[in-house]
Amino acid sequence: MIFDCEDWADRKWQQLVRITKKEANKATLLWRWESGSLHVWGYPSEKEQEVKEKRERAKTNGEKGGRPKITNVESQKEPTLVISAKAEGEREVEGERNENKNLPPYPAAVPPVNGKIREGKSADRVPTSPQAVRFATIVHRKLTTPWQDNEIAAYKKIGIVPEDDLAALERYYAANWPPKRDVNILRHDLLTLLNNLAGEIDRAHAEKHKPKNGKGLEWAPAVAAPPTDPAEAERIASAARQAAREFRESQGR
Repeated sequence: MIFDCEDWADRKWQQLVRITKKEANKATLLWRWESGSLHVWGYPSEKEQEVKEKRERAKTNGEKGGRPKITNVESQKEPTLVISAKAEGEREVEGERNENKNLPPYPAAVPPVNGKIREGKSADRVPTSPQAVRFATIVHRKLTTPWQDNEIAAYKKIGIVPEDDLAALERYYAANWPPKRDVNILRHDLLTLLNNLAGEIDRAHAEKHKPKNGKGLEWAPAVAAPPTDPAEAERIASAARQAAREFRESQGR
């Protein structure tokens, strides 16, 4: 029973009883109100009386200078402790900590794949194989960007690309990137590259045979081989001398 507690403030209810005044005024089978006092069902009145007696003895012993020696009979009795709600709560928290120590460690949220942690809703669409990583790098796509369904389907169709073809494609795109109209012929995105892979590989191999520095082949006139017949050679030389003499005479020399 809690005597004369009907007029208590809400703060006092929370400090002493650990419930609010509104909760104490609720109709319940656990307690009832009589004449301003709260009667709790199943309240251990005997234990309350025992605690009061021990407090009185402690007070008397303190006035006399100390606590008397405990006899064997008294030491066999199980002591009754009044534990506050705060101490009880701390005990429960400590018990939970001890229980958690025996639990196995938390498993990894996402298992590692190829040495990398893949997280997120589209983690299975991120390229991890060496060939897929190289194709993404060719078009300067981030390796953390998920691939779309049509890109994945196009990639599966090409299969394993020979190393010399893939290396030539990498060199070709690295040397001419970025794509520019009327300057080079490069695919802007991954899907277009995969769908036109055969033509791109042919263009990459043809790039190796082009002249460097953008210079084309220059035409040079053919040079006639000198004749091997001595008589023919003398005839040509005589004609040349005659032409030179006529040229000088025409100039008045």
